[in-house]
Amino acid sequence: MPNDARICPLYLLSIDPSTTEPERAEAKRQLEKLLAELGLTMADAARIASEQTSAEEPDEPECTPREMVELVIDLLKQYVWHPDERVYLIVALWILHTHVYRQFRHTPRLIIFAAIKASGKTTAMTMVRFLSAGGDRLGGHTTSAALYRELHKGINVTGLYTKCCDEMDNAEYNKLFHAIFNDGFEEGKFVERIIGKDTMRFETFAPICFASISKTRFTPTNLDRSFLVMLHKGWERTKHLKKLTRGLYPVEDDILDVIDLIKAWAESVGGNGSGGKLHRWPEIPAALLDRDEDRWRPLLSIADAVGWGAEARAAATSPTFAVGNSDPKIDLMLDIRKVFDELKTHHDRIWSHDLTEALHAIHESPWGGEWCGLSSKEPPHKLRQGELGRILTREWEIRSRSVRIGDRTAKGYYREQFESAWSDCGLPPSTALTTIRASRRRRKGSPQKAAQRHNTASQ
Repeated sequence: MPNDARICPLYLLSIDPSTTEPERAEAKRQLEKLLAELGLTMADAARIASEQTSAEEPDEPECTPREMVELVIDLLKQYVWHPDERVYLIVALWILHTHVYRQFRHTPRLIIFAAIKASGKTTAMTMVRFLSAGGDRLGGHTTSAALYRELHKGINVTGLYTKCCDEMDNAEYNKLFHAIFNDGFEEGKFVERIIGKDTMRFETFAPICFASISKTRFTPTNLDRSFLVMLHKGWERTKHLKKLTRGLYPVEDDILDVIDLIKAWAESVGGNGSGGKLHRWPEIPAALLDRDEDRWRPLLSIADAVGWGAEARAAATSPTFAVGNSDPKIDLMLDIRKVFDELKTHHDRIWSHDLTEALHAIHESPWGGEWCGLSSKEPPHKLRQGELGRILTREWEIRSRSVRIGDRTAKGYYREQFESAWSDCGLPPSTALTTIRASRRRRKGSPQKAAQRHNTASQ
């Protein structure tokens, strides 16, 4: 069939609504004349224009799995602020795991908490709900009995796999709750109940995200099956974040676009169906043992599949995501060492007030608002200066002294007061203390010179 390069531009011009009526009429007249010469019809012109336009349009670049994760991270950053960039990656990987969790033996829990209001925990959980597989919100007053029924129904009926439980401070933390939390971490687990004359099994193997003011009501067994995300109040940062629609609809377009990308990726690797393509046994860092291996295995497998394996393993071995059942007084002593090591001047001394403020500023620790006392039974609060002094005196026999810095004197502590306690906690001797002692020896001179000075003074 005859063709002509002039057909396509004339046809497009004749139907272009952005042009004037005379321009379209002239283009149509010229097109009809050309078609008559070539023995073609207007339908042929439309087909030729369509073929040429399709050939000229470049294919949109395909979004790679790594780029998809970058988009999820960027989206989370638009709505939630956290000082540690690694947190966004782990939350993104956890979200992806909900779409493929049935390919693994374990599904780690996600606990989002913040002691200070307006820190973004509900927004973070809502984002998780939007992006997760079948995200379903349950209120904090949901009973344990309702929880296992909702899990079973989501797995077998509604397809709402992921349960997001907000306001967990009002929840009942009974034996049944902890059984659901802990047993549902592993595939094949269920709650068995007698209903009428029949024994029924309710499946509980499904992803769960919790949002709470404090993590203290979760047991150590709960925590070592979870990823913990403590949010913070960053005034200058959070005031620029987007506001999130609280209900499920309408959802912002940028969120819907990312949801489509996640679903497409999940489908490409088998999703939660029987034909999963992900590696169930990825390489695990040597530092991760026992329950940590189970907790990290799904996320590291997904990270390898989407090109984020190195970053995920670096996060896995960092203190940020270590879930240990350590003694709080040990944690306090380790953080005091961190404060001393980061002092810019007067490395061997600090006032009590400044030490307390420096402890508050350590984001990954509870002293800034999540502290519930050594018994873990007090309401969450900031570690108070007097409270710090009592703990140091009672637990470590370290008492505040008069400390002179510059031309001011106030109650505080010297680095050497903590050396014995740090040694008991397994920390090596402080290099700063060694430097300080060496400088003192240089100022005083050798023992012989010191003796000479003493003799001179006595004469």
